[in-house]
Amino acid sequence: MRGAVHSHLEENIRPYIDLIDTLRSAGIHKDLALPTIIVIGDQSSGKSSVLEALSGVPLLRGSGIVTRCPLELRLKKVENGVSWKAVLSYRDKKNEIGDSSSLENDLHTAQNVLAGKGVAICDDLITLEVMSPGVCDLTLIDLPGIARVPVNGQPQDIASQIKCMIMKYIEKQETIIMVVCPCNTDIATTEALKMAQEVDPEGKRTVAILTKPDLIDKGTEKRILRIVNNEVIPLHKGYIMVKCRGQQQIDDDISLKDSAQMEREFFGNHEHFSCLLQEEKATIKSLAVKLSQHLVDHIKKSLPQLNEQIKKDLWDLRNELKECEAGPPQDLKGAKMFLIQDKINNIQSSQHAKAEERISEQFEMENMIYTQDPIYLKLLNKISVEKFSEDELPVFNVKSNYSELLEAYYEIVVQRMSDQLPMMISFFLLKETAQLLSVDMLSLLDGNVIELLSENSDVGRRRKDLHARLDRLTAAQGQLSDFI
Repeated sequence: MRGAVHSHLEENIRPYIDLIDTLRSAGIHKDLALPTIIVIGDQSSGKSSVLEALSGVPLLRGSGIVTRCPLELRLKKVENGVSWKAVLSYRDKKNEIGDSSSLENDLHTAQNVLAGKGVAICDDLITLEVMSPGVCDLTLIDLPGIARVPVNGQPQDIASQIKCMIMKYIEKQETIIMVVCPCNTDIATTEALKMAQEVDPEGKRTVAILTKPDLIDKGTEKRILRIVNNEVIPLHKGYIMVKCRGQQQIDDDISLKDSAQMEREFFGNHEHFSCLLQEEKATIKSLAVKLSQHLVDHIKKSLPQLNEQIKKDLWDLRNELKECEAGPPQDLKGAKMFLIQDKINNIQSSQHAKAEERISEQFEMENMIYTQDPIYLKLLNKISVEKFSEDELPVFNVKSNYSELLEAYYEIVVQRMSDQLPMMISFFLLKETAQLLSVDMLSLLDGNVIELLSENSDVGRRRKDLHARLDRLTAAQGQLSDFI
């Protein structure tokens, strides 16, 4: 693939892969499942050799468990004069590597830091970004090879540990499962393919890579071809056969570039497998192109759902944060201000409620139409032709004009309310409030403010986690806006 067509494909592929890489670097994978390719295989399946051939750099090799931490391999094709450059990142460390010969040792060091020296495995991610004109645009995550029995000091449950790690990745619907299977074994018995079938029974998300075609027994070629042609265990994304460097070629210092040429010659000259070359079902180069396209198609398909999930999570997060509120201030001065303010607000609210209650009671009592005030009698005698004595209070004389009685009573009520209401407001909201504040402020001077303000540590951690998630998802929403 050369020229304008190749450039056009790269322009369409790179932005989508960069988007997912950026989201993963920002930690969005902690909140949401991101579209990605996960590489799994039984031990000694040739998985490391395939990744070496794809990346163009020597990776971890050996017997037993070689990959002990998930390895995210980001391949970036560059044409700006960079011959080769790599960046290795894990936890808070980030190392630039200018010489590929030191890469294997650097990866060993990273695994020892994360998983400890020995044979233990760890969930922490190691990211290796490789920039070179000779690689394809692709990102995938390699997981530890599936062990059947513990050896060399491995824990007794090492097989279940590895399977649990693998299952956590491949059960997500956003994942493309890349299963590496050697041709010289019965594909139906490979543990990796069995696990893929558990989570992807229809084979919609699975692509299988067949390795070691030079080691198959004579006479089994047609059986292998039936597998590659999707006639045995059908997979929607199909099968691709590759031939990578073997240990003898590594010992003979055969370069990856020379190995790629030897691979092409192997398939081109093979009496049974040469047809796979024309059908683009063989060689690392065909694998790289198909994986890139599979990944980008999967990303495009997943983006609308991912965007909707981010919107929903942001809504839920903001509601959760309202429950946590702002939390107490961290410095002593701010803490005191926060607590004197908190006390004032509480006291004012309480006194306000008390004043409202008393005023409401006053209005209810006025509905009783009752008075013993001599002023009422004086007013009544002034406006009425009839004369009333104090013995007739507080009962209205039914023989009198009712409007005159109301007018006189209204004057009493107005006078009574104009005195009572301001008195209640002054008493509850001013005098009593001031007294309560004085007592509480004196108690603050003797108490430990920080201790009074301390909150449950779980609440503080929850608030911190929610803010971190809010920042991640808000940034992700901004990144996605250019693609939706």
